[in-house]
Amino acid sequence: MVDREKTAIVDLKVRMKESLRGQIENAAREKGVSLNAEAASRLEQSFDYRPLHAAIELAFGRELGGILLLIGQSMAMSRDLPKFFDVHGSEPWTYDQMVKAAGFILETFRPSEAIIEPTPPRYSTVGIPADRRESAELIVSVMNSDGRAMLNAGVTFANEQVSQLVKNLGDQTTVTRDLIGERLIARARNRSENHVAAATSPAAPNEPVSKTTVHARRRSRKTSAPKA
Repeated sequence: MVDREKTAIVDLKVRMKESLRGQIENAAREKGVSLNAEAASRLEQSFDYRPLHAAIELAFGRELGGILLLIGQSMAMSRDLPKFFDVHGSEPWTYDQMVKAAGFILETFRPSEAIIEPTPPRYSTVGIPADRRESAELIVSVMNSDGRAMLNAGVTFANEQVSQLVKNLGDQTTVTRDLIGERLIARARNRSENHVAAATSPAAPNEPVSKTTVHARRRSRKTSAPKA
């Protein structure tokens, strides 16, 4: 590799599709710059992570956004181990390394104070639109009968996000589905179906409750109720 000054201007031959060259040419024409200047500018922007950092901060807040960036970087390094080292672990092993990396980052920033569980609140359906009342009543009934479910709200919310992803529901899932891809979505779907199948059995006290689980419990009660 030739040792050059960082400020030196060098020639770089790049092969690309004609359609891409045409896009760069059109963008350069609109800005009134040369084709070379536009191409160099876009290459420089690809190494600028400030727009990504700003978007993450806007979406999740400053502190959580920073933690998510650290988690993503650590998980990516764990994922890419086979590329840089002579490590031939299976995908389950690699994924386990990613989980451990994320867990380490989260534990690093855990507050040092003791955990004090809040008193579970009581819920009602007051103010809920009529078209959503039935499903809301089911959820409220379960949450009030098993108040400790609220103490596992984080798992419950995560469970709902996965459920929406699998069923292609919610406003955010179009982008999320494109990023995650059908291979991983199929994996999540299989596990979700297993959870639904297990929903008819008595739930553990701390089991997260999703809408799918609530409906499964209701159907189970109807089919198992003795006839008059």
